[in-house]
Amino acid sequence: MTTPPNAIVDTALTRRFGLTLPVIQAPMAGGPTTAELVAGASNAGVLGALGAAYTPAQDLPAAIRAIRALTDRPFAVNLFFHQGRTATAPEIAAARAALAPLAARVGADLPDDVSDAAPPLGPQIQAVLNEAPAALSFTMGLPPAGLVEEARRRGIALIGTATTADEVRRLIAAGIDMICIQGAEAGGHSGMFSADGPPPSQSWASLIEAMAPEAEAAGVTLIVAGGIMTGRGVAAALALGAAGAQLGTAFMATAEAGTRPGHRQLLQTSARAGGAMTVLTRSYTGRYARKLLSAGEAIPPEPTALAAFPAQHGLTKPIRAAADAAGVPEAQAYWAGAGAGLVRPDGIAVAELVAALGREMRAALARMPGAR
Repeated sequence: MTTPPNAIVDTALTRRFGLTLPVIQAPMAGGPTTAELVAGASNAGVLGALGAAYTPAQDLPAAIRAIRALTDRPFAVNLFFHQGRTATAPEIAAARAALAPLAARVGADLPDDVSDAAPPLGPQIQAVLNEAPAALSFTMGLPPAGLVEEARRRGIALIGTATTADEVRRLIAAGIDMICIQGAEAGGHSGMFSADGPPPSQSWASLIEAMAPEAEAAGVTLIVAGGIMTGRGVAAALALGAAGAQLGTAFMATAEAGTRPGHRQLLQTSARAGGAMTVLTRSYTGRYARKLLSAGEAIPPEPTALAAFPAQHGLTKPIRAAADAAGVPEAQAYWAGAGAGLVRPDGIAVAELVAALGREMRAALARMPGAR
């Protein structure tokens, strides 16, 4: 495709997907990325993305076709390419025991079996390939053997996620030609390859400055993500060498998003307070993810007993559901990036949000002569 004539800038991202704004609406698994949000984002001129990590393979065709019924514009589907170890029975039992008092407090029944906490990846990938969206984006690892060639054969762009220079280089070596550099500021799950290492610590700004020359030499397009909430942030990303930016938390307040009421309320509370307090935690899923802090947090960021992902996710899922229904935010994983305090008023239309991002970006670029 080509960059539309009404686009604000011309970058590798806008050219690849015919975008008017170099922005990806971040995929947010677990409910926020409804068909209406994804299609609305794409219709507004950015790249919509479906967070499908927890969607079983048999349900993916219907989810993708629901988006296609609302837009003829390109969009992406995102999966977790998790390659960590499998949780052992003793650690699952220990984590279950540690969570039992909180489960009792919110009236949740902990599952005895968490073997189905996340759908099998192979069938998910095949379902996405069969439906052939414009892009398949992924986090937490490298593509399995043969995927790069098969995606290219079907005309599907692959967008990997990296949180360190080493991960960027490994994705380049794997043949991925679009990489989202995710900073530690990002909300939700970190895309870091290892689930057992230290938490992500590098900002997207420092990482893209370090890696832009190598990526350019390899012909790889870089996108950045992490705490970006405004068009000014998108302009800053372009100035540092990115072809665009991925925004997630900014879209959570939109009318089309499937964000839960309690989540929306806490986001707006953060905005009224002039900023958001967030924390990286493994307590809810077994992998580091950034969430909004509430008064009297019920689960410490680093618990003494933790089951590897996705078992921990399976154990805490009923707790999160019960806490959400009971209005107990301190026992809920309300994901959000470090910039959540800049969220727009709740219920803003996705088209209105994109238009605002465009105005802010134009104004910022006008103050930066030479920005592409």
